[in-house]
Amino acid sequence: KESGEEVEAGRDPETGTWTCPYCDMTGFAELKALWDHCDNNFCLGKPIGVNVRLENGMNGFIHLRNLSDKPVQHPADRLRLGQTFYTRVLILKEERFSVELTCKSSDLRDEAGEFTPAKDGCYDYAGEIYDKDKDKLARDKKEKANRYVKRVIVHPNFANVAWDECQRRLVNSEPGECLFRPSSRGKDRLTCTWKIDDNVYQHIDVIEDKKNNQFSLGQILKIRCGGTPENPSFLEFEDLDEIIASYLKPMASLAREITTFKYYHPLIELKEPERSKYFDQLLTVQKTNQPARIPYIFTPADQDRHAGYFELHYMPRQTSIKEYIGVNHEGFKYRSILFASLNKVLAWFKVHFREKPPGFGMSRRPIHGHPNVAAIPIQISPYAH
Repeated sequence: KESGEEVEAGRDPETGTWTCPYCDMTGFAELKALWDHCDNNFCLGKPIGVNVRLENGMNGFIHLRNLSDKPVQHPADRLRLGQTFYTRVLILKEERFSVELTCKSSDLRDEAGEFTPAKDGCYDYAGEIYDKDKDKLARDKKEKANRYVKRVIVHPNFANVAWDECQRRLVNSEPGECLFRPSSRGKDRLTCTWKIDDNVYQHIDVIEDKKNNQFSLGQILKIRCGGTPENPSFLEFEDLDEIIASYLKPMASLAREITTFKYYHPLIELKEPERSKYFDQLLTVQKTNQPARIPYIFTPADQDRHAGYFELHYMPRQTSIKEYIGVNHEGFKYRSILFASLNKVLAWFKVHFREKPPGFGMSRRPIHGHPNVAAIPIQISPYAH
């Protein structure tokens, strides 16, 4: 206590005990005991920081305000004697052979760039942004992978893997092969990924029912096959083998009719409108060579928007048109009609291609950026395949 300084001791109204105004020590039953604590030099005063020693033997000091981004009343709330931790140098005091440090998380991360050395004119700022985005993507993938619950399922077509590893395992397999894996949608779901063609995959959501625990396989497996959000309809299976035999294999056999068809074109990594422009050019060449014929091409639909569907591009006159064909275990779904084989789809298409799709107007919308390409606005159902 400095000479002439006036201080007031605080008292807890609930317990009636006193608190030292210097070191914040509590529990004094009487005011006299508190002042004896101060007058007999038992009071250590309020801490203002922490003395530390660096690995090279140099002394350092961390002010209380630099211990944490959150308010700290006492160093013991943040650190303990003998603890090793990271710091950043704020001030180098050469005459005293010591440094002032900070261990605030924001200073260690240098979020404001205050401690980063100045960059010269040749610094690759674009590369820095690329690396940061790459690191963020890796962190996001890791966090997403942690959402999967590892399952105890013994089956040759099941693995506790995420999508990246699943794709790596299926990349050299034959079309029609599949792999079941945990789903990020919950502990009572699986994802069945099956290969349609090279770089073409479909993910099927499998719902489990009557589970003994969160790690086991449900006694009833369901796959949504239609209905409405309020009243969905499902196909039910007893195990994974039944899904493969009665659902996936028939669907893979139908998809193979398209992928082995003479007018099939493999997947191209183009987005609209470049994608439709590409097929428009192919069809234009064929139309020029054979004007009386209606050229057409099958190709996998965009994997981001319509995975599991096929696109049918055709040119009846001067404008190319794009429609979608779905595939499920019962057949091909084209213009809301189910066909048992691709030949029946083509036979119906060659007779009715001029007709408008059911439920829509006659207009055929041009693809933006290319007036010779149009798309019939077929409604896409995520459960039609």
